[in-house]
Amino acid sequence: MKELYFQFRSNFWLHLFTLNLRNLLGVGFVIGGLRKVNGHPFANIGQGGPFFNFLDALHENLIYYEFIGWAQFIAGALLITQRYATVGAMIYFPIILNIMVFTVFSIGSLTPYIASLMCLGTLYLLLWDYNKWMNIFKKDNDLYLMSTELAFPTYDKKWLINGWITLILPFISTILLFLFGYSGEHTKMSKYFFVASLGLVIISNIVVNLLSLKEKLKG
Repeated sequence: MKELYFQFRSNFWLHLFTLNLRNLLGVGFVIGGLRKVNGHPFANIGQGGPFFNFLDALHENLIYYEFIGWAQFIAGALLITQRYATVGAMIYFPIILNIMVFTVFSIGSLTPYIASLMCLGTLYLLLWDYNKWMNIFKKDNDLYLMSTELAFPTYDKKWLINGWITLILPFISTILLFLFGYSGEHTKMSKYFFVASLGLVIISNIVVNLLSLKEKLKG
């Protein structure tokens, strides 16, 4: 089992997939979380049905609604940093699991499928970091110490910088979008900045992936 895990963790392509998955899931929760923190409803109010009635009631309880938003934002932000992605995945998983179960049994659109994929993705991230949390279930005097000679592919300076870009630009643009509302000239500029910031994030991630591939080919 350990050898299989070591092979799994040592695979460069899975490593690259993991770094990008953290960013993708993280951005989703950062933007969604900020929406709740700013008090904006998740969906249009008053649509009816179990799913939308629950969301309306949740939005009415503004303190709890904002609490969920902060939890989502923190989980997403920690994932994007790469450095604290394990903690982020641990916070992320119970939130997305709850969302998945609720949507599967209350709405018939694409939402349950998206939530299910996000849930599976987070489960994969937890499996990826198994070596960090496996001792939780061990006895006090029966801890497993991983050899320091193992050199798994991991994030480096360029991925950390990319993480800050991926976090800060959507954060600023989302805040501006909510501050100026959804109508008027200011909002148009905010929307343009929001789209532009997401474009820069995509470009930044493409560049850092290409640099990682270049290093792999040189090695």
